[in-house]
This record gives sequence, C-alpha cells and structure tokens, in this order.
Amino acid sequence: MIDSTATVTALDGDCVVVRVDDAGCGHCHEEGGCGGHRACAAPRSFRLPNPGGASIGDRVTISLPDGSLWRSALLAYGTPLAFVFFCAFAGGRFGGEPLAILMAFGGLIFSFVCLKPLSRRAGRQARPFIRD
Repeated sequence: MIDSTATVTALDGDCVVVRVDDAGCGHCHEEGGCGGHRACAAPRSFRLPNPGGASIGDRVTISLPDGSLWRSALLAYGTPLAFVFFCAFAGGRFGGEPLAILMAFGGLIFSFVCLKPLSRRAGRQARPFIRD
C-alpha cells in the first residue's frame, strides 16, 4: 500500500474532502530537487468515501491499493509504445519505410483512442481510500 497522511477539511454527505499533508516525492528540498515549486506547491484535495465517520479536522491515513501505481504507469506508457512498435513493424514489413512511419503515427493516435475507456476503468479500480 502507498499511504499518505491527510486532514479532513469538509463533510459532503457520506464522503469527506481531505487535504493531503505530505505532497510530492520527498526530495523537493534536496540538492537537485525542484525546491517544492512543481507538484508540491499547492495542497491536494480529494473527495473520498467516509466509512469510519471522520469529522472535520481529523487526521486520517489514505491509501492506494497495491500495484495500482505500477498498473497505471504501464497502461499510460506501455500501451502507446506497444502500438507504435507493432504498427511500425507491420508497416515496414508490408510497405517499406514510408508506410512504417505512417503506421507508427496511426498506431499512436489509435492507442490514445483505446486508452480513454481503459483509463476510466483503471481509475475506478485504483481509487484511494481512507484506511481505518
């Protein structure tokens, strides 16, 4: 599990709005880090289900399911790369270099079309949750 500490800032029906306290990668203020000016600059807020009955001001632990970050990265980077290589190979095999270039570009565009519904489904499966 990937865990992070958050503070409940608002109640919204059966859900709570939490602000993540520790943002970024943890290397912001090290030499060569961004200095906290990129992803760490503003606190991030999320609306999450509230199974434990947390109230405003409570500090909670939010978690991401095991493997969800890895699967998301593989989906986002691996799918377009696989489509580009496969289509370029097929185009080069059957029509030479010009067709390989055209097919690689077409494979990239097609992969983005395929990623839209896949990313929605993956996003539903990789939702963060409040750990009791």
